Amino acid sequence: MSLLALSLFLVITGCRGVLEQPAYETPTPSSTPSPSETIIWFPATSTGTLVPTREPEPTEDLHPAVGDLIFRDDFSSEGLWSTQTEEGGNITYGNRELTLAVQEPKKYIASLFSNRVIDNASVEITSNVTLCKAEDSYGILVRASNGLNGYRFQVNCQGQVRLELLKSGRAYSLVDWSQSGQVLPGSPFQLRLRVWIVEDEIRFFLNDNFQFSARDATYKNGSIGVFARQAADTPLTVNFTNLTVHEIESGFILPKATPKPTATRPGSYKLVNTPVPSVKP
Repeated sequence: MSLLALSLFLVITGCRGVLEQPAYETPTPSSTPSPSETIIWFPATSTGTLVPTREPEPTEDLHPAVGDLIFRDDFSSEGLWSTQTEEGGNITYGNRELTLAVQEPKKYIASLFSNRVIDNASVEITSNVTLCKAEDSYGILVRASNGLNGYRFQVNCQGQVRLELLKSGRAYSLVDWSQSGQVLPGSPFQLRLRVWIVEDEIRFFLNDNFQFSARDATYKNGSIGVFARQAADTPLTVNFTNLTVHEIESGFILPKATPKPTATRPGSYKLVNTPVPSVKP
């Protein structure tokens, strides 16, 4: 190529210019988005500290050391209980039971078992009320010398129980009236009465369910009895049957603690305004 042609080529090329390729900006990668939080539909619960299983304690025997049967009376032989037939109140035998019937308001009648004198014993007898209302009451006597002296466990026809100390017909409260879940108000109604008496401790049960206890040292021994007392102006009739008396095992030591509720301390007697029945010679 001649010098002129070369020069002409360079001029033409310079006029055209060089086409530059466009530069594309490389995008900077964005930060990776956080994954969505996973919903836990059933979250785990914390495990509690295991507590050792407590062994159940045995039920306390509230009439312990009950031994052999001393005697039983099914009321088939008449003459072991005192009877009476008079206006206002009768005590009679019949159909292997002893019936106490009271027709006179405020009248109190009692019958004693003449076969044995007891000191420490477990005594049970069944009562069956056929006519009873409101505050009419009936029950059992223990360590009694007669119907006017001894301990009197009362059940009334409002479903309450009570313990009294009788001295010459005057009644002193050892455990005041309290509601019992074993007694339904009214009549007819049957109960199994139990008295567990050791030294100066007296415990009472209905249908073998503990009711209350008391401590009193006034009477050391005596007879068993039953009674009925009319409070209203309607007749009261109660039958007693199936008497059993068990001995307390020799060597038994009475614990110092007394099952609650307890009665007042010995000597702290509350006089009850109970009419004194006339004593016949």
